[in-house]
Amino acid sequence: MSTPRHSRRPRSTIPVWDSQSILLIVAVVLILLGVFVEAAKFLLWIGLVILLVAIIAWLMRVVKRNA
Repeated sequence: MSTPRHSRRPRSTIPVWDSQSILLIVAVVLILLGVFVEAAKFLLWIGLVILLVAIIAWLMRVVKRNA
């Protein structure tokens, strides 16, 4: 009875966070902080810019995949 040299480990079902998902989460958090905290109103604009960058990155990925 021989054992396999390289046994494959089962793949994890935990989602892998890519940079786009992280940008989206950061954008939403900053938008919420900007709305709820009047003293940090600039966070709203930073969150909107990061959200725009995440949307552009997503669109580029979709276009690249379909091309």
